[in-house]
Amino acid sequence: LPGEPPSLCINFEPWHVVERTWTAERHLKRIQWWLRETANGTLHRPDQPLEQLYFTPSHQVLLPPNLFEQTNEILTSLKFGTVKANDGETHIIRAIYSDKAEDVRRDAFSADILILTTPPLTHGPVELYPSTLGQLQEQFAARKSDILTALNSKLKELVTSDGLDHLNGNRRTLMVLNVPMTREANGKPENNELRGFYVVADLAKIGVATGVLIDGTDKKAYLDTPLSFGNASLATSPKEDWKAIPIEPLDVRLGSDKRSAQRSSGLCPEDCNFKGILAGVGALGGTLAELWSKCGWGSWTYIDDDILRGHNVIRHIGKDDHIGMSKVDVVGAMVSHNYCHGIEAPSVIHAKINAPRNAKVTNALTDASILIDATTSLEAARDLAERDSNPRTASVFLTPSGQGSVLLLEDENRSTRTSSLESQYYRAIINSDWGNHHLTGHQGNLWVGAGCRDISAILSYELIQLHGATLSTQLRKRVGKPDAAMVTWHTSEEDGSLIATTIPVAKSYTQAIGAWKITWDEGLQERLHSLRSANLPSETGGILLGYFDMKLHHLFLVDAMPAPRDSDADRSGFTRGKEGIRDHLKECARRTANIVGYVGEWHSHPRNASARPSSLDVQLIDHLASEMAQDGCPALMLIVGERDYSFSL
Repeated sequence: LPGEPPSLCINFEPWHVVERTWTAERHLKRIQWWLRETANGTLHRPDQPLEQLYFTPSHQVLLPPNLFEQTNEILTSLKFGTVKANDGETHIIRAIYSDKAEDVRRDAFSADILILTTPPLTHGPVELYPSTLGQLQEQFAARKSDILTALNSKLKELVTSDGLDHLNGNRRTLMVLNVPMTREANGKPENNELRGFYVVADLAKIGVATGVLIDGTDKKAYLDTPLSFGNASLATSPKEDWKAIPIEPLDVRLGSDKRSAQRSSGLCPEDCNFKGILAGVGALGGTLAELWSKCGWGSWTYIDDDILRGHNVIRHIGKDDHIGMSKVDVVGAMVSHNYCHGIEAPSVIHAKINAPRNAKVTNALTDASILIDATTSLEAARDLAERDSNPRTASVFLTPSGQGSVLLLEDENRSTRTSSLESQYYRAIINSDWGNHHLTGHQGNLWVGAGCRDISAILSYELIQLHGATLSTQLRKRVGKPDAAMVTWHTSEEDGSLIATTIPVAKSYTQAIGAWKITWDEGLQERLHSLRSANLPSETGGILLGYFDMKLHHLFLVDAMPAPRDSDADRSGFTRGKEGIRDHLKECARRTANIVGYVGEWHSHPRNASARPSSLDVQLIDHLASEMAQDGCPALMLIVGERDYSFSL
């Protein structure tokens, strides 16, 4: 304080930490160390951060994060609001923009904005806070910097031909100094220090006091333009009145925005500058929206046609007050409160993401570079994969028990769509140990094809948060890479560990046969070739596993079973047996939520033979068609030749 000696910072830690190990002897040694290091000029390490200009004042003012982007400062002012903490004290003062005229009518506590960028200043000992503008200028001048020049220059920018109003005697100015700090004189600035002062005068009064403005007779101040006589001008003498204007220090901080969120989260701003769509903002989707908003990743459009119901608030970011509102409106409002008003403004569309003729949805899909499908329905995922014009898509969902989560991500060229990834995911479930209980709790026992995205009635919000955070991080990292990806995560109920399983992605193929399309992949091809080669010179075969999408007229092949042990095979023919077929089909249905089932037959042809169907093959497909017709489905026969394949549907 003025008139008191400065205190020495002889410890790096605060007193409540130091007192745990403090002794008088250690204290004396620390003082001796401080004096010795100071005398030698080694108190500060070469890589130590620059010394701050002032100590931190007790009152903190939180300013809008876009303060330095404001160009028309004369038309706006800051209106201050205070909030008392539970201890009865005011620790933070918030400032928002408001119209000056409104402030005058309300007679509210407000201030003009004066933002000054000073010449670079070399760091040194921490200064005592000045109490007047004159003292502030003296401190800066002692370090070869300047306040007055920047102040006068800014005042000249702000004043117009209409002058500046002397609104009333109570109006004040918030002066924000942006000070470039250097380690050595004439060195390159290493950082910018933000300092604030509450100036007990309005802009007009400050300008008149410095001599930049003159007082008019209409309660306004105007630019003081020197009189000219020929080539000579009559300059006004500099004034000293400004030096006595009182100022009070304020701890000025800028509110958070997306850029500060990116820095705090360790994200590169260039990786965050994209438009994305989040389809489905339920429990998982809402969590993803909140996490990505908090770290400033992307500019999002939320699309969902559901409303928030009473039971949803247990697992949704929405609150009880939001019940009955559209989920997109709830999530949009929630994330917009993460930043100062107007900083985060996601677009929201109350509609189905696969709505065929919704112009808003279509336009959003056209503008986006990534689509995250967090819906809980298979229909949306499959419909989205059919559209060539859609952006790169990722499908994310939780397993019915909530113990697992899944990420299916297309490659950047969309050569392998999420619909193909879905069928490859089912093959991994069928053939992996982890797939045995992966979809435990699904509703497939109630009706056919309930889906892998079923959410059970018993699922804690903790699991939503756990898997939401995992999917959020992994999506951010993998979207920046061109490759497709399939990953599942499972939590251990014993110790809470999270086990990740990466499923290899195989190249996808699609073939049209009449009104139908058939999708399979390179992984299935390799399996069929391997089964054929293992049985040569005899033929072999088995059943085909997959599923039909009757709306899309699309058949997705998942897997091929090897020949049952009771099959009959030689060089000239193959007759499939029955042993184990029923049990295997039942197990596949259980593991895949009754999605995957029987879709047809496959068999191989011998060496040097093509995959062209024989007369017996034609009879076989005719028989299969009559059997499958009982369920209203087509039948598929796949023949594996020496170098080719053939499909008969």
